Amino acid sequence: MIYYLQVGDLLKIGHSGTTDTPRRSPGDRLIATEPGDTTLHRQRHMQFRDHRDGDGDGYQPAPEVIQHLNHLRAKAGAPAIRRFV
Repeated sequence: MIYYLQVGDLLKIGHSGTTDTPRRSPGDRLIATEPGDTTLHRQRHMQFRDHRDGDGDGYQPAPEVIQHLNHLRAKAGAPAIRRFV
């Protein structure tokens, strides 16, 4: 499973070998998930590489990223997000 967490004002893209909810710190918010393996995980990192926040593990919530998240959320029946808060 590929998961997308809001961590502060950034997005973290992670992978879990199970369908369990990923571990997160207090204040982190699970935004979306999608079925996938480590290959898809790497592909998502490449897809959004232009929005990487420096050398860190976070991504800026750019329109392209938000559009992808909203696509996943719509498939899951969740409301769209407009911006990170």
